[in-house]
Amino acid sequence: MGGPGVKSRVSHEIEPLAEEWDELADAVRAAPFLRPGWFIAFWGAFGRGELHLVECRAGGRLTGVLPLARRRGRLDALANYHSPFFAPLAKDRESAGELARAAMELGPRHLSLPLLAGDDESAGALASGLAAAGARLLTRVQQRTPVVELAGSPDWETFRAGLSRGLRKELGRHERRIEELGPLRLEVVTEPAGLDAQLDEAFRLEGSGWKAERGTAILSRAETRRFYTDLCRWAARRGILRLYFLRAGPRALAVDLTLEDGGVRYMLKGGFDPDFGRFAPGTVLLGRGLEEAFARGLHRVELGGGDDPYKLRWTSKVRERLLVKAFAPTALGMAERAIVHHGRPLARRLIGLAQARPRRRGTPPSGRMRQS
Repeated sequence: MGGPGVKSRVSHEIEPLAEEWDELADAVRAAPFLRPGWFIAFWGAFGRGELHLVECRAGGRLTGVLPLARRRGRLDALANYHSPFFAPLAKDRESAGELARAAMELGPRHLSLPLLAGDDESAGALASGLAAAGARLLTRVQQRTPVVELAGSPDWETFRAGLSRGLRKELGRHERRIEELGPLRLEVVTEPAGLDAQLDEAFRLEGSGWKAERGTAILSRAETRRFYTDLCRWAARRGILRLYFLRAGPRALAVDLTLEDGGVRYMLKGGFDPDFGRFAPGTVLLGRGLEEAFARGLHRVELGGGDDPYKLRWTSKVRERLLVKAFAPTALGMAERAIVHHGRPLARRLIGLAQARPRRRGTPPSGRMRQS
């Protein structure tokens, strides 16, 4: 596959590609969850179907990677609601476009790209490349993630002064009340040594209360616990893990699991002990964490997930995450597009018509239409 000077191929294992993949990620300053370590943890926990790593190369050097899974005639990006966002890893727009062309050449009825970074140049080039390859696209905003830009304020005190009066008063009141329980302190875990014990405490705290009841906590599913355990071990070895505990004396009241790289902190999971909910420990922890981010010279903190009201108390800026579905320009591809866009009853009829190929009298059925 590929045009002059550019070659693409598909491989099926992450580890043999990991060194080159990390080198490319370093060159383009990629976020942690576009690196092979993230996807090794992701595939080990959530992997279903057949792994397809679409590679793009120029002069023999890796210039792009698009990790996908083939499942029943479609291709899905390796991303779910545990992913802050998804984007192709590409050196330039040409490489991203080649990844798109090569992915559609694999013949899926449709390609699903959840949580695609709406402001990422490579993600935009990938979408353009899919359209250029003849795919019909459906796009919608899937999530708006709040972002705190620290570069806009010289220090924590200036930033805090810009918060609403109600939030400032709440922070002060709850910090004083927590101090009555014991010395208030922020503990930060970064090292691999003793990490498993720290993760046990963090996972129990994150899963207490409503998350466990709704089944969204890390400990609610074995595969989710495996993902975050493997992820944190990898991140600690790489030096990008920052696990924050808010403690009153020895007792942990709240926890935030974050990754930090390139001056940006990405918040992945958090929770608090509901027995101390009246002290708003999650709010206090977020404030202490932002104060620490200013002290260490970070320039952005991404709060993760959707634009929940409690996050928008800290910022009005959001980054859009898109759901992009690319449908093959075939009868089956257009039928699947109808499923998504128009509803299932009509689409079932279209799929039945698409699969019933006309044939001459006396010739055996030829099966499903060939996918392009």
